[in-house]
Amino acid sequence: MEWRSEGTGGGVSTGRHDAGKTRGVERWRESGGERGMDRVHGVIIALSLLAVLMALAGCGTRGWLPVAEISAMASDSPRYPDAGAVVILDEGKLRVLERGGESRFEHHRIIEVNDARGRGYAEVTIPYGGSSRVTDIRGRSISPDGSISLLDPVDIYDITLFPDYIFFSDARARRFMIPGVEVGSVIEYEYAIERRSPFPFDWWIQGWAPVARSTFQLTVPLGWLYDYRLYNLDISPVREVGEGRNVESFRWEIEQVPAIEPEPLMPPMSEVAAHISFSIADMLGYEITKSWDNLARWVNDLAEDRMGPDAAVEALALDLVADAEEEEERVRLLYEWVRDNIEYVAVEIGIGGVQPHPAPSVLQQRYGDCKDMAVLLIAMLRATGIEGSLVLVRTTDIGRFDETLPSLQFNHAIVLASLPSGEVWLDPTCTACPYGELPYVDLGAGALVVQGERGAVRQIGGAVCRANQTRTELEALLDPSGRLVCEGTVRMSGQPAIEARFDLGRLSPGERYRWLERYLAYRCPGVIVEEAEIGSLESSAEPLTLSFRFSIPSYAQKSEGSVFFLPDVLSQPVVTYPVATEERRYPVRLRYPETLSDRVVLKLPPGFEIETSPEVVTYHEPFGEFTCGVTIRDVEAVFTRRIAFLSERISREDHARLRTWLEEFARANRRIISGRLAYQRRGS
Repeated sequence: MEWRSEGTGGGVSTGRHDAGKTRGVERWRESGGERGMDRVHGVIIALSLLAVLMALAGCGTRGWLPVAEISAMASDSPRYPDAGAVVILDEGKLRVLERGGESRFEHHRIIEVNDARGRGYAEVTIPYGGSSRVTDIRGRSISPDGSISLLDPVDIYDITLFPDYIFFSDARARRFMIPGVEVGSVIEYEYAIERRSPFPFDWWIQGWAPVARSTFQLTVPLGWLYDYRLYNLDISPVREVGEGRNVESFRWEIEQVPAIEPEPLMPPMSEVAAHISFSIADMLGYEITKSWDNLARWVNDLAEDRMGPDAAVEALALDLVADAEEEEERVRLLYEWVRDNIEYVAVEIGIGGVQPHPAPSVLQQRYGDCKDMAVLLIAMLRATGIEGSLVLVRTTDIGRFDETLPSLQFNHAIVLASLPSGEVWLDPTCTACPYGELPYVDLGAGALVVQGERGAVRQIGGAVCRANQTRTELEALLDPSGRLVCEGTVRMSGQPAIEARFDLGRLSPGERYRWLERYLAYRCPGVIVEEAEIGSLESSAEPLTLSFRFSIPSYAQKSEGSVFFLPDVLSQPVVTYPVATEERRYPVRLRYPETLSDRVVLKLPPGFEIETSPEVVTYHEPFGEFTCGVTIRDVEAVFTRRIAFLSERISREDHARLRTWLEEFARANRRIISGRLAYQRRGS
């Protein structure tokens, strides 16, 4: 066994088993690289968004482990004094049944609570969908004095995850709280999920809590085709053929798994955490594991009849494009209508299922998840004679796409429109995205374009820093008392504009004004906002403009006859990026590359004589560059600053250079202008 859990060096072990062809001989392949999943938020969500329907299931029929045995396991487990909890045992069993690809996943966990932070592990939520059911739930806690509190079945609740949307009434969860949990308690629970349809599956070995022992067993019919990958670890399974049964089992087991230590701006969990991803084939005759074409054919068969326009969809589409002469203009109009008129319900693929609702139903209900909005847009495009394809996406915030493992490893769906002028990616779930732009989680993501019987693996084009800009321009007047009065604008384009529009679009006019006050106060504490206005909020194709007038009392300070002040009126919060530690475990992962620029024209008081002023400083690194300084002309000081992050990924090896680069940037911003008023000099 070899650990590889350091982010950039995380290895990938691959295993594929086709017993019908190789008669039990395993073929192994090794490849390097990072793989991904989203950050874990609590005890249950240490899982891929694509595996959330399967993960946290439980075992049903066995008896409880004796208390003495659990106490011995806790005593024998390694000590982790800094951990809020320790997972003493994490045991999973997945059995694929022969009839139509049905399966049963059993999960058994024993967790020792070290301090108050660990009590959160008592709350358990198990999502499931219409093609699955949760069974055999049991739970208990063992207190430090040995008393036992059992989970009462009446305290197991069945809830709908989206109560306001009838489309997703089958997206449900079982939820319960293990009773009697205190510091020093041991939590034990188990349950099972039975499924009737194909599924993705991840077994997460590593998370925020250390694991004393993790074991996982896969049982399949003899000759069943499946595939899997190991990420950030290297272990081999033990294979067994069941006596008198036409099945074979594979078991992975590992002990003393350290917790993932969180870092600011770290990569998604699966690029650093040990886990196994499975692709289960031979389901419903599609043999998904064999090729992306097979997976695309399965998705197409589920979705094709849902993408056909009925009379209402066709009439609406034709009416919307009646005055549009160019094909691209028609695509834009249809995209903007779906974006602006269909309410997006954020149900990831896997929770809401893979099959979309029919386009006419989505139009009638006026809401849907990503795949529902995609099929409606495709139906409207088809009604106007334009070809659009359904695209499954693994967004970058949950980690890298593994194109060597054909499986349903996606969490999002968008559209690819084909035009004579080229292809256009369209994500109608992004309410703030103008035509032709995507949210940053789509950019650079791995995708499967479903084209009938074929599937094309693609990477969506990434972001560039020149497209993501925040430009600040100020005219400032410094009076002899030291008070500063400013008028200016902030113009945002690309991802900063998309994010700000998304936030502002949910606010009332009064709340938007307070949002702008907070924005200015964040960049300049003590600011008094006198006027503020937001421009081009509804016109997503234009830069978002923030206009304002504000003052800062006592901005300039006086000491021993000198006046001094910072030319950096509105600071850039980039200097607060958390890189204070000398070393990092993981690479730095920014949301997107971007450029931040400022220009402040500062009019000085009459008779002000400059004594010192910051010279222009320039600093270049492969991951970024900045220029910062002041030029003096007549009675004005012109402060200019530009900082560009050229990449959203900065390696761990470059951390020291990044730290120095940001320290130099902060130092350049702290340099002051100093001088004297002429009448003060004469009177001295």
